[in-house]
Amino acid sequence: MLRLNRAGLRFVAGLAIVASLALMLSCGADDTNGSDRNSSMAPGFVLEDLGGRKVSSQEFVGKITILNFWTTWCTYCRKEIPHLNELYEDYRSRGVEVVGVSFDDRGAADVIPFMQKVPMNYPILIGNRSVGNSFGGIVGFPTTIILDRKWQIFKKYPGLTGKDVLEHDIKVLLARD
Repeated sequence: MLRLNRAGLRFVAGLAIVASLALMLSCGADDTNGSDRNSSMAPGFVLEDLGGRKVSSQEFVGKITILNFWTTWCTYCRKEIPHLNELYEDYRSRGVEVVGVSFDDRGAADVIPFMQKVPMNYPILIGNRSVGNSFGGIVGFPTTIILDRKWQIFKKYPGLTGKDVLEHDIKVLLARD
């Protein structure tokens, strides 16, 4: 039987705390402030949609774009989907685009069955590490990036973000028009 002295117990407790923090970051934490990135141009990309069609970020220039980096296994991501569906319905006629970028290992093979259980009415693209890194890295899911019509990064929200926060940002950007 393994016996730990006090130092060993402290070490194990420290590891448990670090592991807990890593888990929280890996599947989001609430961030209602977001980080302002007004001067930063968003990188371009070409990703496949669920049907295999190549989609260029150029298709979204000129629109306020909510890029939501997510996975099917992330609980917080699932909580955001109904809000993103509502925002897409409410604002797409005013030039707002919602785009989900899935980081699931098997791509469309994971996402399509998931969408049969959890409907998503906005475009879904299959992401990769390269596109995540080009946006400054995706440290946890979900991560939402708000882009203005000129494709400048307006806000970046790591973690679960409320509908009211995203809607406020949309209204601020619409008021700039």
